[in-house]
This record gives sequence, structure tokens and C-alpha cells, in this order.
Amino acid sequence: MPRVKPLNERLLSRHYPTFIGAVGECVLAGDPGDSALATALPSVTKDRQVMIAATLGDMRGDAGTEALRKAMDSPGASRDLRCASVLALAKRCGASASADFAQALASSDFVVKRYALRCLAGAGDDRAWAPVLKRLNHLVGQPRENSYDLTDVAIALGYLARHVVAAGSSRSITLVTWIRAHWGQLTKGERQWLGDHWPGCVPTGGEPASVAPPDAESIRQTVRGPLFDAPAFEHDEVSLGD
Repeated sequence: MPRVKPLNERLLSRHYPTFIGAVGECVLAGDPGDSALATALPSVTKDRQVMIAATLGDMRGDAGTEALRKAMDSPGASRDLRCASVLALAKRCGASASADFAQALASSDFVVKRYALRCLAGAGDDRAWAPVLKRLNHLVGQPRENSYDLTDVAIALGYLARHVVAAGSSRSITLVTWIRAHWGQLTKGERQWLGDHWPGCVPTGGEPASVAPPDAESIRQTVRGPLFDAPAFEHDEVSLGD
């Protein structure tokens, strides 16, 4: 009977079925699996780094969290790895990774910024309110499709709206005033989304200081969607090899 190689060794195997089988074992192993994936992450090929980072989003443990942060900061990290890492941190750490989301929002890569924005809106605390408002001012002037899919503008508005705190707060007045001033620059889908989730903010919604805050949790859940909820690793992918 052939000897089964140690899990850490199989994660570094060039044989793809062996690698993917080892990843599946890690998912089922709990903390030891989290540690094994964290150790392997810097040592595998770029495509496998992305798979490991995404898989770590569905796991828990100090080792994986630290490995994801190191991956984000690595000078040689690919765009896909940075995006997978920030999303994984959002899934596994929630608001406690808000500093990581804010750091990613400051990236020079617009795709990383997009993931950071989604993570802030779906999981982040309010620390990036001012940078997201600045980002929104940039995004609203960019061309976008008139669809009912969530745009980056809607996601930014969702994050900001989640953290207005109370009617009459400086944030609430600032955001309601911004929305009304830019109403004509919003797409039909963005206006509809705002009307559905925060009806008081629309131009006919009354004095800005009197507008009640939206249901922050409803917005958070809408923004998260399948990107947050779907598992990154499907167990039926597992095929044990050599």
C-alpha cells in the first residue's frame, strides 16, 4: 500500500489533483488545515495562491488571517491574489479587518479598490467614511451601464448610508445633500436602489436634517450577496492523487 504523503507536502505537489485534494482536507481539518494553507500560501504558483487565499475566507484561525495580510502586502502579489485576500479577510474577520479594507481602498489598482469598496460596504466599520465619499465623487463621473446590477456607485452609497448613524447627523446631512445634488448623474438603477433602501434621501424626501437613517443591516446584506455567501471551495472538486 503506497505511503500517503504529509498534508503540507501534498499542498506543494505539482500534481493538481493531489494539491486540490489536500486543500479539501484542509477545509475539513479546522485549525490545523488553516495553518497548513497559511504555510503553503507563499510557496505555491500564483493561480494556486489565489485558490488558497479564497479558501481561507471560509475558514478561521490566526495563521490564515496573518497569511492573508502578508499576501496583500507582498510586493509581488498579483491583482487576483490581492482581491482574493481582501475578500477572504472580510468573510473570516468581518469588521475587525476594516483597516485592511481601508488599506486596499488606497491601492493604485482600480480592481483592488472595487473589492475593497465591496468589503467595506458588506463588512466594514465606519473608519473609511471620508475616503469612500472621496471615491464616490470620482466614480459618479465615470461612465457606467444603466442596469439594475449593483454598481460601484451604489455600493459606495450603501457603505456611506450604513454609517450615517442618525437623522440630522453631519454625515446624514452631507450624504443626503450629495445624493440630491448628484441625482441627475445617477443611473436609473442607482436611483431605484436608493429609493428602495433609503426613500427619505431622494429629492422629494423632505429636509435633509429630518431624513431618517436607512436600515443599515438590510443594505449590508444586499451588498454582500453571493460574493460573500458562496463557498470558495466546492468539496466535489476533490480528487485524491499520488
